[in-house]
Amino acid sequence: MVQGHAWAKARDFPALSDYLSRALGQPVRVSIRGNPLEHWRRLSAGERPAVVLEDPHFADYRVTRAGYRVIAAVEGRQVFALAAGGFLLLDPMELAGRPVAALSPPSLSTLQLLAFFPDAVHIPRIVEAPSYPAAAGIVFRNEAIAAVLPADDLGDYPGLKEMLLMEELPAKAVSVSPHLAEVTAERLSSALVGASRGAGGRRALAELEIPGFVRGHREAYEGFSRLLRGTWGYREMPP
Repeated sequence: MVQGHAWAKARDFPALSDYLSRALGQPVRVSIRGNPLEHWRRLSAGERPAVVLEDPHFADYRVTRAGYRVIAAVEGRQVFALAAGGFLLLDPMELAGRPVAALSPPSLSTLQLLAFFPDAVHIPRIVEAPSYPAAAGIVFRNEAIAAVLPADDLGDYPGLKEMLLMEELPAKAVSVSPHLAEVTAERLSSALVGASRGAGGRRALAELEIPGFVRGHREAYEGFSRLLRGTWGYREMPP
């Protein structure tokens, strides 16, 4: 599973922090904001941390607007699905105006769903959930007709059936500030990619609930920032 429940809320990651501190020879503290709206607010306002782990649409925006470099990526791909109980979906447009449980925009999965609807007036009514399990719970309580969930997680929710499988997406990217020294960026990339080879790295991966990291490439994320168009704070690239 590419994205586990470890990402569902803001928290610190002591095992990963300890592993990277040892690999880089300097103190490192890793924390992740589970709220995509707060993440976007800080990104669009110009916050520029040294190292960032984030979804493709945020990574592409950061690379193209702030000159960040992609140095690693979570292993695997992301695939989201629209799942429902008794509702039969023949056409995504049938969701227009109807309640769908999903993470708060501009989360990747929710924006990918909304991209099906070219007319911003005729879109599903998003019932915001703090996590994917919470989104499933909203459907079970009959407060929404469907939920947007990671496709790999559907087996965790008996009673929900896949109605629509969305386009496969890259996993989260690790990017670094243009001000971070090249030698430090390379050591960081090597440490992440080699995490599965040692006990400390494996503890870090288990904490993140991911299989591992691979070398990242800018091209894999190119164009995904288009999903953010229409989001408050979005800036088009200058011609």
